[in-house]
Amino acid sequence: MRESLVLWRGRRRRRRRLAAGLAGVLLAGLLALRWLGPLRAAAGALGAKADRALADALRPGYTARLDALQDELFALRRTLASQAGLAAENTALRSLLGSEPRPAGRWQPAAVAARALDGRLTLAAPQDLPVGAAVLDAEGRWFGAVAGPGPAGHTIVADPAGQGAGAVPALAGGQNGVLVWHGGRLWLAGLPRHNNLAAGTLVTTADGLWAGTLAEAPMPDETGLNERAPLTDTAAPGTFCFVPAG
Repeated sequence: MRESLVLWRGRRRRRRRLAAGLAGVLLAGLLALRWLGPLRAAAGALGAKADRALADALRPGYTARLDALQDELFALRRTLASQAGLAAENTALRSLLGSEPRPAGRWQPAAVAARALDGRLTLAAPQDLPVGAAVLDAEGRWFGAVAGPGPAGHTIVADPAGQGAGAVPALAGGQNGVLVWHGGRLWLAGLPRHNNLAAGTLVTTADGLWAGTLAEAPMPDETGLNERAPLTDTAAPGTFCFVPAG
């Protein structure tokens, strides 16, 4: 009986010593993680600095340009987030007008073969493109529409925005108007009075294509019933444009 009691007490002491040892190991591990965390972060920061220094050595100004692009990306994401409500309004207006947005990635380049004094272009593009198909400049801004086949084979004629077929439906900040050509520049006309649009507001076609931005706040037109405003940052065709690929 006494021997059994001694054995039981010995086992109990061994368990206590084992538990104390495990607790010590666990505590040491936690302390190591606490101290190694900052050291690892510092080592990572030094590695990042070394990478940036190497990049600048191989290509001067690379990291500064990368930082600028990251800042632009952040600003763009913030702008897109702030325009979410307007995007929903434009979607509703497109649905009301019966105009669905054109799928992305279906454009082909078309070289500018000739220019007329009134702004009309002759483009090297398939003649089977439908009349009214959109024509974009090299930066993706809406220039106008296909007016028909060109004077030579494999060419088409494109009318500038607001010419040829006349006024074109457009959207701006939840308001709808029409694009017209007046005084040598593109205008957004037919806007309702007191629309509260400001300079810099984006203007798109009913298909959602970039037409420009308001150069100034809209003012009443000669009828006094509507408002209009000139556009800036509009299409400026260079040596080629984009037309639908099919």
